[in-house]
Amino acid sequence: AASGLQLQTGVADFVHIEIPKRPPWSYEMNRGQLESRETSYFYRWLGETLGDPQLSQELQAITEGRVPEAPVVQETENSSVPTGTTNPPPMAVAEVPRENPARKISLFEANLEVWRQLWRVLERSDVVILLCDVRHAFLHANRGLIDYVRRPRAAGGLGKPLVIVLTKIDLVPPYVVRAWTDSFKTSFLISLLSRFR
Repeated sequence: AASGLQLQTGVADFVHIEIPKRPPWSYEMNRGQLESRETSYFYRWLGETLGDPQLSQELQAITEGRVPEAPVVQETENSSVPTGTTNPPPMAVAEVPRENPARKISLFEANLEVWRQLWRVLERSDVVILLCDVRHAFLHANRGLIDYVRRPRAAGGLGKPLVIVLTKIDLVPPYVVRAWTDSFKTSFLISLLSRFR
């Protein structure tokens, strides 16, 4: 009955954020140099992604266990706040309003340690396997991540083989699985996808 239906996957219209890629490093670097480079790169990426460098600086301060500096308020004609005083301390990370239009990432994605773990696991892997729940397949298949893993080392990628596995295929009709398989093959030029129940 569903054979005449065409699934609209929305792959062409879906926009993922650009993931942070590990900055260049070498074995000659000591731990402090490496962490400093990763930290400065990550918070620069975070500020660009959020469109709010101030929020990025506040997140970095909280992550490092420091109290974020409150921005200085300049006195204006209508302002009752004297020059040189500061606003109240900024909100804690968990209190950042969700309705903020600049907010494009979750608090989990704003955690440098999560990305450090991902960078190291990807570098040490011989093959990368990406599990995608077929019910929301493209949500789990970040274009930036797939490109970073597959792009040759000379072009700034990892040059690793990638296998995309569609999971939970027993929860959807076969035509949905076929549609996602075709969509991934077209979008990512992947010749073979695995499907598991």
